[in-house]
Amino acid sequence: MKDRDKYLDVRLREYGSYANFAVRQQEHWLFIGYLRIARRFFPRLFGWRQRHRGNAGERCSGIWLPNCRVVHSFFLHQTLQLIWLNDAGQVVHEQTLRPYRIAWCKEATGVIELAADTLALKRQPHAIHIQPAEDIQ
Repeated sequence: MKDRDKYLDVRLREYGSYANFAVRQQEHWLFIGYLRIARRFFPRLFGWRQRHRGNAGERCSGIWLPNCRVVHSFFLHQTLQLIWLNDAGQVVHEQTLRPYRIAWCKEATGVIELAADTLALKRQPHAIHIQPAEDIQ
């Protein structure tokens, strides 16, 4: 396996203060959810806690911090999955961040914060087993 193959292939499409987030799964794109884009100081400072701010009913899968190389998980009680991106939007590093920790990636120019199990749940193929009618007792 080549070094690049171990990382996700992601696609982000911006719509104002939100972005669609999808990952490539074999030859198909799998929509993960919406990301809140944090460009200003306070949304960046509070990061993960700011992902549901805004209109009633908005549900975001995570937060995207462009132009960011360092994040923290102070005052959080859950583990985060970090996806570090370069200028071209390519994944340069993936890692998990436990509560009350700091993480950085010097090669990155942005980061996506997700709940730790978000991509693991989406990556699992959904298996449906159909049993022929004559085999049913």
